Amino acid sequence: MASKCNKISFDINKHFPIDNNNKINIVKFIEATSNLVGVIDNFGKLFTPVKLDIQGNIDNIKRHYKFDDSSCLLEQMTEETKKGPPVIAESVLWLNRSLLMFELIFQEMIAALQSKNYNVTMKKILTIAYEGSVKKYHNWVTQQIFHLLCKMFSTLPVFLKQFNIENIDEFGNNLVQYNNALHSVRCQIDNYFISNHLFYGRWAHRKPAKVLLPYDTDNPTRLKKEEIIDLHPGTVDKFAQNETKTQVTAKKHVIGHEQIKELKAKREKKIANLKQTVNQMKVFDENNEIIFEKCKDNDGRISTLLVKMKSKKERTKAGMVLVEGWRMIADGLLAKCSLKYIIFSQKEDLNHIQPFLPKTGVKIFKVPYKEIQLWSNVETSPGILGIFETPKSDTINRQSRPFPVQIICDNIRVPGNLGAILRAAAGMGCDNVLLSKGCVDYWDPKVVRSAAGAHFRLPVYYGLDWDSIPQLIPEYSSIFIADSNAKVNDETELSQAEEPYDIPVLPYYGIEYSTLKNITLIVGGETEGISDDSYRFAASRNGLRLNIPLQNGVDSLNTGMATAVIAFEIKKQLLQAWSKIKSQKEDKILQGT
Repeated sequence: MASKCNKISFDINKHFPIDNNNKINIVKFIEATSNLVGVIDNFGKLFTPVKLDIQGNIDNIKRHYKFDDSSCLLEQMTEETKKGPPVIAESVLWLNRSLLMFELIFQEMIAALQSKNYNVTMKKILTIAYEGSVKKYHNWVTQQIFHLLCKMFSTLPVFLKQFNIENIDEFGNNLVQYNNALHSVRCQIDNYFISNHLFYGRWAHRKPAKVLLPYDTDNPTRLKKEEIIDLHPGTVDKFAQNETKTQVTAKKHVIGHEQIKELKAKREKKIANLKQTVNQMKVFDENNEIIFEKCKDNDGRISTLLVKMKSKKERTKAGMVLVEGWRMIADGLLAKCSLKYIIFSQKEDLNHIQPFLPKTGVKIFKVPYKEIQLWSNVETSPGILGIFETPKSDTINRQSRPFPVQIICDNIRVPGNLGAILRAAAGMGCDNVLLSKGCVDYWDPKVVRSAAGAHFRLPVYYGLDWDSIPQLIPEYSSIFIADSNAKVNDETELSQAEEPYDIPVLPYYGIEYSTLKNITLIVGGETEGISDDSYRFAASRNGLRLNIPLQNGVDSLNTGMATAVIAFEIKKQLLQAWSKIKSQKEDKILQGT
């Protein structure tokens, strides 16, 4: 049913038409209603009759009413009523009742999202919506079938996953706007039926069970005789005493053996769960085997945890980050980062990181692969997820001595580009990376994936403004801007260009980096380019612009690729200079001997 990974074909931006003049554009109304059918498609084949019923009403309206951009739904209903029985208007009536159910579904979803209640089940939401809308029009059999179908649905987070949501906070805001428009249009139709006295009996119930008349002598059913209540103080006190005795008697009950067994079973289960929670703080048992808890499908704890990781706001508030794949988890553990949770499907993946796992402090859950695939940010999930405490830049455990180079990322807004820059910086051995406020979220899943573990290999300071960035750069550092807009020849002669702040430009290989004490490289985004703040900072430090000469009509390189080209040229020159110094020292030692 709803646990499948199919994506819902529902456009949340296709609102119902709102008109203050009580005019509902029939074309836009039908388009918005048809859009909701995409939600029903994902409920499963058992909901096909519901879909066909709604689609049948839609087709009936389109077939008999004037269907163009100038037509008004309520005016069409009025014309039909004047000519004869309102047959097609009845289709609008039933369609509007279905819309009420959708409105109540979205209303409960909005309430759950706003209160952060991610444990609520779709069964509860659908039941509330059904009972508040169309239940009273269905017979007992239909009602029981619906309640049976509701039991097949999972939790709200699993259902929301099918909407292909990237930002759950933004989705919640859009859903509020959508539901407000739906409510406005539905109320206009309700008011029309009430004011025109159409289908009054059907508003109360589709078919009355029985109509009892007091003067019908042939009817064997007798109405209950009305009684006069005596309000004398003595009578009231006597009535109150009898009521109290009844309540006391109701409270007295005997606990049988079956109830005692049930209470003991609940207590033992509670104790077992408590022991399991305590054991989860231990990663290995006495036999050095990894301790994990096997979870069922749609476990509420897993859903709640992963929903938080999908929201930047909740992720930041919780102080945790999500990574995918055992290699990424191993990189984080090697960097001495604090691992909080592991969610995996195959024990082989868990065995890869066993040598790096701490002895305590990690909760490990085993879930079906389809559950991980449902929450994964990639098409084919690696099958294991790790949730770390957000590492602090100052506590990153370096595996080698860094080069005196730092990189400033200015307005890098494409996740893949930022990840490529971080990967190149880590591979080059950069000292640190600074990210300005205009950059994409540093812990965005796409950035983490494309950086391939760079988050755990070098210090990165993010969310910085240009008032604080210069304070993090040594005064003796040489400033360079990777500027693809600067045009130079292949010669290494200095070019004084008539461009921003008159900063000279050179090809990237025309600088002797080995003679510099410290190097700062500024790279900009492909869409926004280098900001004025970067140019002002470089001009104040007598910086230079670097260009990568290209051929065959190629205008520029990808930001990550250009950063790698310049960074590894710097590394090459530094290594050559250090190797030369080392060789000279060895020669002096040999000559001395």
